[in-house]
Amino acid sequence: MRTAISALLLLAVAQPVLSAEPTASALPKWLGEQVQYYRVAGTPPVVITEREYQGQDVFVVDRTKACCDMGAVMYNQTGEAVCQLIGIVGSWDSRCKDFPDNNRMIRLIYEQ
Repeated sequence: MRTAISALLLLAVAQPVLSAEPTASALPKWLGEQVQYYRVAGTPPVVITEREYQGQDVFVVDRTKACCDMGAVMYNQTGEAVCQLIGIVGSWDSRCKDFPDNNRMIRLIYEQ
């Protein structure tokens, strides 16, 4: 029993610690620039997450923390806006209506 507990503790300690702030090299260039903009500009609150949706890694820049009417935008890896949350309506546009029920959170990238 003691050996099993020791082994579990060793595994827990050996796991890498995730950084709250990813390095610029860990992000696509366009996204690193956007994060830097939000850090410096003092804009209204924003949350940027990386998610898996329809087999693709996407980035969601969510401004609803500041106001529900501000909405959110989903970007692909190259920075192209592929979908948006229409704030005043409260749902994603027709390109990704199923996003709320069919995505998986990968990581929090930035939160202000």
